[in-house]
Amino acid sequence: MARPLSLERGALTLGVMQSGWLFDLAGLLARYRATYPGIRLKLQHASTTDLGRLLHDGAVDMTFATAFDKSSPEVVSIPLVRSPLIVCTTDGSLGRQGTIALAALAEREQVAFPAGWGITMLVDSVLRSAGIEPRVDLEVNDTNTLLDLVEAGLGVAIIPEAIARLRPNLHQITISDGGWNWTIGAQVLAPTPVNPAARALWAMLRPIEPSA
Repeated sequence: MARPLSLERGALTLGVMQSGWLFDLAGLLARYRATYPGIRLKLQHASTTDLGRLLHDGAVDMTFATAFDKSSPEVVSIPLVRSPLIVCTTDGSLGRQGTIALAALAEREQVAFPAGWGITMLVDSVLRSAGIEPRVDLEVNDTNTLLDLVEAGLGVAIIPEAIARLRPNLHQITISDGGWNWTIGAQVLAPTPVNPAARALWAMLRPIEPSA
């Protein structure tokens, strides 16, 4: 079948958060390039907050970022990854409990990502729902550094289980007073991408099944 003329050439600009490996961004883009070799791909790395701004400003065609339950009606999202939030620590006394209440973390040293990151916005919302004002003692903008700090015993982190799996030696503790999921979604301005190159990528996405 002949490729549409609109996809013989052009450009596709994507805004991407960290953790693209969780939904195999590289593999997705490799398949796209093999199918549409005339389309020039451009990537911009940024926080979820900045990516939302870029999308609304028309600076990117599509973003891959944290998706929230209450998103803007101007944005359409396809969920690609969903992972529960857990508490990650080296503290064996906590780890043996298996579960922990958020209130038990109020006085502990916290390791977290910067404000504006989707994970941080979600965690802050979770803590406030438990009557705890969020605080960060050690703030980093790199996943491996965050896990290094937790592994060194410098604090606890509330992070998605999918990220905590990178360090299986760390204790992963279920939050007992509620369950929260972190979701990564592909996002475009409603109702569908204007750029034909973006529509072609949108059609290649495989959404995860909705939660039961």
